[in-house]
Amino acid sequence: MLYHKDVFLPANIKSLSPRTFEPIYGRHSFDQASAKMFALPRSVTFSGQNVIEAEVENGKTVKVVVRLPYSNSHDIVLVIRNNGFIKTAWLNSKSDRHNALDRSRYAKNISLE
Repeated sequence: MLYHKDVFLPANIKSLSPRTFEPIYGRHSFDQASAKMFALPRSVTFSGQNVIEAEVENGKTVKVVVRLPYSNSHDIVLVIRNNGFIKTAWLNSKSDRHNALDRSRYAKNISLE
């Protein structure tokens, strides 16, 4: 299942405690950084507050997309697999709030009451 913070994000993902790791970057990450002229972080720290998207398979989180501060004007967005592999990365303007979100792609909170 695919979740987004603006649609529904499970409590266990929202409450992730801060974690720091040395990322393994994929080719696409390097290509993006080179083309757009930005540096990829040597160390990444994020918590549930930074997660904007999460993919869960068989009850296990297999991918998160996080948005982290990068500079005064930009945030960096990282697509992180559960083994620390960063599939891709890009910069977003701090003022960009991604108003074109396709909410139909994401799981919604289902109440059984």
